[in-house]
Amino acid sequence: MKIKPFTIFFIILVLARIFIGAYVPEFNLLLGGSLVGSLLTYYIIKVKYQNHFYILSLICAMIADIILAFGKSPSVGLSYIFYGLFLVLFAFVIKSTVSQL
Repeated sequence: MKIKPFTIFFIILVLARIFIGAYVPEFNLLLGGSLVGSLLTYYIIKVKYQNHFYILSLICAMIADIILAFGKSPSVGLSYIFYGLFLVLFAFVIKSTVSQL
């Protein structure tokens, strides 16, 4: 079984976020955006028929991570709004996927 380069890259990012992010919170926030950004880029490049709710949900998650990483204390509420949008949009992705089965 051959493992694709993206899978290796993504696993390295996840492991770095788990082990290094526990000790360096700034690094953890940076890697959160990197994980979402890499998923979004891979999806746009590789998937022919794209689900727009999936793309929008990943963009909302990335915006929320960026706000948490670089925002001030009052912007945490805005970050929660974008995480909420991510969850609602992702629920639409799941619903459309289940309805196609």
